Amino acid sequence: MRTFQYFVDNAWHDPASGSYIDSENPATGEAWARVPDCNVVRVAVRYPRPGFAGGGIFTVDVAVRRGIVPGVIDKVLEGSHLD
Repeated sequence: MRTFQYFVDNAWHDPASGSYIDSENPATGEAWARVPDCNVVRVAVRYPRPGFAGGGIFTVDVAVRRGIVPGVIDKVLEGSHLD
């Protein structure tokens, strides 16, 4: 079974607790992967700045970003196989 790490501050990490949760395939109920059981939000909030180095999307005008978001949502839904 594959074991995953979480990604924050531009690097992959194991959970500080060392514990993982089995991720189950909803169609079969069988575990297919182990994912970190951790409070990633606390870490991401503590170290957000390196992820924004160079500005990225935040250098784009708000009106332009507002026009981009619906297209991104469409792409996410398109890939989600939700009909």
